[in-house]
Amino acid sequence: MQLAGAIKREWDLSPNSRPSLIAIDVIGIGAGVVDRLHEQNLPILAVNVAESSSTVGRYARLRDELWGRCREWLNGRNVRLPKDDRLRDALAAPRFTFLSDGRMQVESKASMRSRGLPSPDEADALNLTFAEMGLGVGSGMTSGLFDREPLRMSVPGLEV
Repeated sequence: MQLAGAIKREWDLSPNSRPSLIAIDVIGIGAGVVDRLHEQNLPILAVNVAESSSTVGRYARLRDELWGRCREWLNGRNVRLPKDDRLRDALAAPRFTFLSDGRMQVESKASMRSRGLPSPDEADALNLTFAEMGLGVGSGMTSGLFDREPLRMSVPGLEV
């Protein structure tokens, strides 16, 4: 729970610059972190990047969609990133392919390891900031995941 404690401490020390939502990969150790921070009423969004993409037919899964959204954001060129060599390397490391049905798939971490590359953790963290947009979750003091009423909103590409 050291990670949950570090996030909570950062939250407590920055009352004037808090994020509206903290997106955490719920796979692995993230599940416990999400539970603990939710108990402390922080605005948490638990993201399972292995789930299906929110855009039909474009990406293989949510992880691929988040990489795609980050790529589109970066291509806008009206962005600023910190001068961080690890982030730069992590963003540039994975390859991507297209599946036979045309959906984009980002290289798996296992495949990257077989090429001698580390996990792109810094890029994954940046990509999680695009999860709110893809999942149709509104910012605020709740993620909507634990609310009694379902979230109802229109998500581009998922019109019924």
